[in-house]
Amino acid sequence: MENLIARGMQITPSCCLCNGSEETMGHLFLHCSFVGSIWEDVLSPLRSHGLSMSNFITVEALLNAWPRARGTEFGLKVGKLAPYAVIWSVWRARNDSIFRNRTRTAEQVRKEVMAFLWNWMANDDQRGDHHFRELLLDWVSLIQGIG
Repeated sequence: MENLIARGMQITPSCCLCNGSEETMGHLFLHCSFVGSIWEDVLSPLRSHGLSMSNFITVEALLNAWPRARGTEFGLKVGKLAPYAVIWSVWRARNDSIFRNRTRTAEQVRKEVMAFLWNWMANDDQRGDHHFRELLLDWVSLIQGIG
């Protein structure tokens, strides 16, 4: 946001996803109420690690602290990619809102996260043993390796 304003674009400095706080990297990717529900879903299988978005000030700190999932080899790989898929999907939703006047619900962004994870794993040998619906409907089991 700061870069666009510095380049002369007339942009409201408030977050376009929650219409609340000033948009900073920390707010947009970690603390925005809109994004919070997405993180809540993605983090649900990792509860035992005590990971809470309120503990992080920077995206770098989150990525450095991201826990290792306990699931199958496929679940481990998907779990490692999950924070990057959330960040990428949030960035796309933010840009679509600002530049295309297109809004999405948190649920739509969450599904996009799962779609990116599925596509990013396209060449992985273990993906053939799984279905996209597992990411959408059975996320906890996939990451924890149960069921």
